[in-house]
Amino acid sequence: SSLGWLHPVLAAPWLQMKQAAEDEVLQHCSFTPRTGRGPQHRLGHEGLPATERLYLTAAERQAKLDRKAAELQASSIEGCTFRPQTNKASHEKYLAAYEYVPIHKRLGEVLRSKNEKLAQIQIEVEQEQQDATFAPKINPRSSVLALRRSRQAPGPEDSVSPQRDQGRDSSRGRGLRRARWVISGMELLNGMQM
Repeated sequence: SSLGWLHPVLAAPWLQMKQAAEDEVLQHCSFTPRTGRGPQHRLGHEGLPATERLYLTAAERQAKLDRKAAELQASSIEGCTFRPQTNKASHEKYLAAYEYVPIHKRLGEVLRSKNEKLAQIQIEVEQEQQDATFAPKINPRSSVLALRRSRQAPGPEDSVSPQRDQGRDSSRGRGLRRARWVISGMELLNGMQM
């Protein structure tokens, strides 16, 4: 093929000599690769579509892994010889004490115990409140200001009629009332300190 420019009659003897030399070299080589092998199917999987073969192979592999894990666990447990000795009577009492009864059959008992607990808690809270001696300490200035405020009769600036309020800003009116109230409270405190 590399001598395609030569006449086929002239190239033929040369190609035969080249092939003979290659065959002689290959006779000394013992390695022969296995090429062109088809897929090797497991027994019973011939003729199945590829997807089914893959699923079956995966299931077989998983079963093999499970068997190996069970064997490994069994071999690791062989060395464990301890067996606890339990009292069967106490075990039966435990099971009887915690025997499950459906909620619809024990509803009356559950509600009764819940109400008893609530009543007990309520009694305890009432007893604690009777023993309570807490009396808050109020700042004297706060009590004076509250007394002063309760003695004052509501003036015209405290109660604004809706007609008067339409023409002015309500936040401005509140600010003025607040300022007057603070000033009157300060005057009261200054008068008490003298």
